[in-house]
Amino acid sequence: MLIVRRVIFAKYGRATGTLTRYVSQNPNLSFGLLILVTVSLAAIFASVIGQVDPLKLDVQHRLEGPSSSHWFGTDHLGRSVYSRTIHGGRLSLVVGASVVAITTVIGGLLGMIAGYDRRMDALLMRVLDGVMAFPGLLLAMALMAIWGASLQNVIIAISVSASPSMARVMRSAVLSLRERPYVEAARAEGASTWRILMVHIAPNTLAPMTIQTTFLLAIAMLTEAGLSFIGVGVPPSVPSWGNMVSTGRMYQEVAPWVVIFPGVVLTLTVLAANLVGDGLRDKLDPRLRGKL
Repeated sequence: MLIVRRVIFAKYGRATGTLTRYVSQNPNLSFGLLILVTVSLAAIFASVIGQVDPLKLDVQHRLEGPSSSHWFGTDHLGRSVYSRTIHGGRLSLVVGASVVAITTVIGGLLGMIAGYDRRMDALLMRVLDGVMAFPGLLLAMALMAIWGASLQNVIIAISVSASPSMARVMRSAVLSLRERPYVEAARAEGASTWRILMVHIAPNTLAPMTIQTTFLLAIAMLTEAGLSFIGVGVPPSVPSWGNMVSTGRMYQEVAPWVVIFPGVVLTLTVLAANLVGDGLRDKLDPRLRGKL
């Protein structure tokens, strides 16, 4: 047992050391991870670090500038922009994580089936191409107009519009893996299709899927902000970066902080997700690994 523990510790210790060394040598990836971790921690502990209730109205102090009592100032109803910004981060991360989970499962499954089964490939890809013919934001807007504004509907609408891109990434990976010798060997031994997909193919698609999820996280947060900005996303009473920018733009000349702070946080978060995706792609893509 002691020998097994030492082997496991040595294996994962080397892997952790390699990852830590790569992160420290890649400033873009380090910056992206720092921003994502900071925003995530602020969102998780929003109820603790928030100054006041983000829904509390205080019209006597409406449109006040940043101060010691209100770090990011107040909006047109006297609500704390700081509290609403960090609580809005919680909503954006929930939407992003939910969309990533749904699209990874649905899009990944469709992509594996299309990439492995030539008969299903033509049918599934034509359906997904039809969905991709609509711009993602426009399709999400149409679905929200039908279903109504709610957090659950926002997640479903964005997932529907984002699943085809995940499916195409998975399909391209499976197309290159299904002819590998170990897959042929498993097929010759009589392994079922699902066993081949889940045991021999799916684990080897983790690299491109991981990279794609970081980009989908950024797309999901931007799409949610866009839907909320035009009024078809989450209800206006729910703190959201898109809602804050939408309502604050009417007061941006006299109170620019209402738009600046949520806009800057949204921009930094999306940029951080893209930087993490680029860093992971440089590390995991074998075509780029030798160029670093």
